[in-house]
Amino acid sequence: MRVAASEGGMGLFERDTDIYRDRDALREDYQPSELVGRDEELSTYTSALQPVINSEQPNNIFLYGKTGVGKTAATRYLLDHLREDAAQYDDVDLDIIFLNCDGLSSSYQVATHLVNELRAEHNQISTTGYPLATVYEMLWEDLDSHGGTVLIVLDEIDNIGDDSILYQLPRARANSKLESTQVGLIGISNDFSFRDDLSPKVKSSLCENEIHFPAYDATDLKAILEQRAAVAFHDDVLEPGVIPLCAAYGAKDAGDARQSIDLLMKAGDVARDDETATVTEEHVDRGRTALERGRIEEGIRGLTEHGHLVLYALVTNALEGETPIRSRDVRPRYTRFAELANRDPLVPRRMRDHLSELAMLGIISVTERNEGRRGGTYREYELDMPVEQVLSALSETVELVGVHESVVERALEEAVISDTPDGSENATHADVATAADESEPTAAADERTETPSDAAATPADERTETSPRAPAGESPDATATRANDAETPSEAVADSGNGAGSDDAAADVPDVVDAADAVDAADAGDADERSGDDPDARLEEDGSGEGDHEDATISSFD
Repeated sequence: MRVAASEGGMGLFERDTDIYRDRDALREDYQPSELVGRDEELSTYTSALQPVINSEQPNNIFLYGKTGVGKTAATRYLLDHLREDAAQYDDVDLDIIFLNCDGLSSSYQVATHLVNELRAEHNQISTTGYPLATVYEMLWEDLDSHGGTVLIVLDEIDNIGDDSILYQLPRARANSKLESTQVGLIGISNDFSFRDDLSPKVKSSLCENEIHFPAYDATDLKAILEQRAAVAFHDDVLEPGVIPLCAAYGAKDAGDARQSIDLLMKAGDVARDDETATVTEEHVDRGRTALERGRIEEGIRGLTEHGHLVLYALVTNALEGETPIRSRDVRPRYTRFAELANRDPLVPRRMRDHLSELAMLGIISVTERNEGRRGGTYREYELDMPVEQVLSALSETVELVGVHESVVERALEEAVISDTPDGSENATHADVATAADESEPTAAADERTETPSDAAATPADERTETSPRAPAGESPDATATRANDAETPSEAVADSGNGAGSDDAAADVPDVVDAADAVDAADAGDADERSGDDPDARLEEDGSGEGDHEDATISSFD
């Protein structure tokens, strides 16, 4: 990056157009001339909007899907065309109000903002101080005086804490609140559970036309990136593997087009800072690292204290190989962590709300399971981010609650792995790019990013089938026998005979273990009272005997 003034008298900042032709084409507010990868959804959406052109009562439409799958982009795209086409008809008077509900937690706040959208600037009302019934009366009066057709788009509709406005708007004309104006409501949500939580009377009105936007696959993402890149970058600036790699990463990260586009822009920024003539796959990797670190830290930083505790509970379950996991199985550990932090645990429903928020942020993933009439329908949760980065962002919570024993064991395993060559090789970028072309990016990206530390995350019952690495002059069986005779994981590491490196790793362990002593029995609950100070009894109550720790230590040599 240029940081010094040039000799010719130029200022500190000098215009640089070597990489980008139009960088704004990669920004979130850019509206492409056409949408790719959403033909089926656009067709359904167009049909749902057709009554507007026919001067009929508009449909109420509900869109749902994960973040970055094109819901808002498709809405803006179609409504722009609808506005242009409606202007050709004398009997169609269309107005569109687009309101993002982020930060609007009640029907009252939404209603006051809608009133102000309909009024001139000098006649707007305060967002506080009125009874809700009065605000509704003003809303009906302003809407009816407007006349024609009004489409109200509520983006991120799941932020609204009550559903009063969602009942009132779709039924305003039927309930004789409006006479001259036809109102249609379009709701957009990232929360899959939002629809299920609506009352039946609201669901029947708002969800009369539902459109689900599934995640993009690698082929769709590649087409989207190629469309944006043609506008944003100069010709021949991107190396051939850059777009397939960004698409593969995007498909791996829940099929989020926004993340893929952000990654492409970040790679371009890194290349520009390096003052290179081309954007390479290395720039993509460096950009991805920077984006992930920032996204995780920003998302976790914005959580409430109980959100941190719920996430920490899920992290420790993940370290023990217990994920995917149901919320009812996360709750005992969350409750214990809340007690250690001197906080009153939330009721199960509120705890599930925090899990939903984590899923919406992309920090965890959620999978719906249907076990039929006997098992019912339920959700399972698991981490969708590297454990180390999440723990780093949760450092204050870990300090407040204490270091859970699963974190200690992970530190032990990583200490051993760092001194144990395994001869594994990472997959190349070509593997990921090829997988993107074949629409199988997830497996390729997983293979490409596999590191020796992945072995530490493998459940113990799968890892112990492999014998530990034997020291010189000793058979693997002898090594396993000595490791099994060790009384603690740290002793097993120290006795493994893996050279000075292992001794150094074991020497670093006591500080971590000492920090965890206060919470070693965090999940044992009342087991401490029943088993006293006997560590073996405590481990048995916790469901993980001494043998489990030995297996974990042995497997770290694999």
